[in-house]
Amino acid sequence: FGSYEYTVGFMCLSLMVGMSVAATGRQALLQATRSLRPLAGATICSTVVSVVVAVPLYWAFSVNGIVPAMIAGSLSGLWFYSRAVGRLRRYGGRVGVRLRDHKPLVRRLLRSGMSLMAVGAMSVGVTFAVNVWLRAEAGESSVAMYNAASSVSSQCASLVFMAMAMDYFPRISALAGDRKAMSDVVEHQIRAVLTVLAPMSCLLSAMAPLVTGLLFSSEFDGMIPMLRWLSVAMVLKGVSYPLGYVPLAMGHRRLYFRLEGIYGTVTIFTAVAAGYVAGGLEGIGVAMCAVYALDIAVYAMVCRRCFGVLPGGRTLSIAGRSVAIAVCAVMASGLPDRVWAYAAQAVVCLVALTASWIELCRIKRDI
Repeated sequence: FGSYEYTVGFMCLSLMVGMSVAATGRQALLQATRSLRPLAGATICSTVVSVVVAVPLYWAFSVNGIVPAMIAGSLSGLWFYSRAVGRLRRYGGRVGVRLRDHKPLVRRLLRSGMSLMAVGAMSVGVTFAVNVWLRAEAGESSVAMYNAASSVSSQCASLVFMAMAMDYFPRISALAGDRKAMSDVVEHQIRAVLTVLAPMSCLLSAMAPLVTGLLFSSEFDGMIPMLRWLSVAMVLKGVSYPLGYVPLAMGHRRLYFRLEGIYGTVTIFTAVAAGYVAGGLEGIGVAMCAVYALDIAVYAMVCRRCFGVLPGGRTLSIAGRSVAIAVCAVMASGLPDRVWAYAAQAVVCLVALTASWIELCRIKRDI
C-alpha cells in the first residue's frame, strides 16, 4: 500500500485467522458427521451476529471499525460452531483414540492436508500477484474495481458452492470405488447447481448497476461490464466445480495439486493479464469465462480417462443451455435503448427461472 499505516491492523487480523481456522475445524466435524441441521443453524446464527456487531462498528468508527468487525465475526463463528460440536459430544459420549493405532490414517490425512494447504497457498499467491500486476499496470482504481467485481460474483456463487460442499464431497468420497454411482452423483450435482446458478446469473447481470450503486460509489461504475461477464463465468464454474472434486475424492493428491495448484494459478494469472491488455476490466471478465470453459474441457477429459467418470449428454445439454441463457442476459444489457434493454433482460430472467423450475421438478422426480 506504499505505507505502514495498516501494519497494526494486519497484525490484529492474525486473531481472526486463528479463530477462523479453529472454527473451520469444528465445521469439518459437523460436516463429517452429517450434522447438517446444527451446521446450518450455527452458520446462520454466526452470520446474523456478525452483521449485528459489524454495522454499529462501521457506523461509529467508519474505516477503523473494519478490523474489529472482522475479529468479532470470526469469534462469533467459533463460538456457535463450538456449541454445536459440544452437543454432539454430549449425546455421543467420549471416545478414546490412540495415535499409534491410527498412524496410516493420520499419515494419509496429513498428506492430503499438505496438498490442500499448498493449493490454498498458491491460490492466495496468484491473487496477490494479480493485484500487484494490476496496480503496476493500471493503478489502484483498477485493482479496487477488479476486487469489488470478483467479490460480488464470488459471494453470490459461494452461497451455492458452500452448500454443495457440505454434502457433495462426503457423498462422492464414499462412492470412490463405484464409477457408475459416482457418475450419477456428479450428474445430479451439476444439474442441481445449474438450476440455482442460471437464474442467479441472469439476475446479477440485470441488477449489476443497482448492486454497484448500493454497495459502492459511482467511481466503481466501470466494473459493471466485468461483473456481468463474471456472472457468465459463475455458471461455467458451476459445471467445472463438481468435476474438480473427483480427483480429490479418489485420493489422487498429486493430480489434484497439478490441476488446482499449478494449472489453476497459471491460467488465472494469464487470463487476467491477457484480458486486461486486450479489453480492460471487461476483457478480464471475458477471459475468466474462457478459463472456466477450458476448465470444463480439462476436468472432463481427466475424469473420463483417469476415473471413467463423465456426465451424460443430457447434463451437458443443460449446461450448454444455462450458459447460453447467461450470455443472452449479458447481450441484452448491451442494447442501446434502455427500455428495450430492461425488457429483454426481464424476458431472459423469466426464461431462466422457468427453465430452472422445470429442471428442479425433473430432479425431484428422478430422486
